[in-house]
Amino acid sequence: MLSTQSERMDPRYFAYHRDGWQDLFIGLGILMAGAFVFGDLAWMPAIFIPILLPPWQAARKRFLDHRLDPHEIPPGQGAMGQKAILTTSILLGLLVLAGVGAFYLFAQASNPALAWMRQYFMLVLGCLFGGVWLLFAWLLHLPRFGLYALLTFGLLAAVQYTGLHFGLALIALGAAILLTGLFVLVRFMQEHPVLEG
Repeated sequence: MLSTQSERMDPRYFAYHRDGWQDLFIGLGILMAGAFVFGDLAWMPAIFIPILLPPWQAARKRFLDHRLDPHEIPPGQGAMGQKAILTTSILLGLLVLAGVGAFYLFAQASNPALAWMRQYFMLVLGCLFGGVWLLFAWLLHLPRFGLYALLTFGLLAAVQYTGLHFGLALIALGAAILLTGLFVLVRFMQEHPVLEG
């Protein structure tokens, strides 16, 4: 039984990407957010995700322990994981602050630049979240995160220009990431059967 936070959030496993586990968790979170938008409860994933992350990571560590030889995890994976955990925490904090600040600025200010941002809010949001995906693609050396950046921007641009519901766009994005994660996970399980002994 894993008992400590450091065991549950082992940085080597946090940054490991060949099992699709990250994609599954992120896709599920975005899918939940999209579903909650329809009930005016879009803030709910902010509660569920931090609660679910430690047991999700603990399950992942157990899953990988039986399929990976320790030598298969690159030596720098722990340091990369620590950097990813720190960057994730900082970025999430900045995004929350930016969201709160944008809410007050958009509601009160009449600056032309802010008026433009208010008019094209979904495009701005698409650039912001697409940029976060690109940053993680670069930090973790994950090309598929770059594809998620394009998909995120494309769906939010569709919300801006076609009237696609924001909740449906999030559900579509979450489902695409979830399906990609499942594909990567199945391939990983085929390539890494459970180790003997």
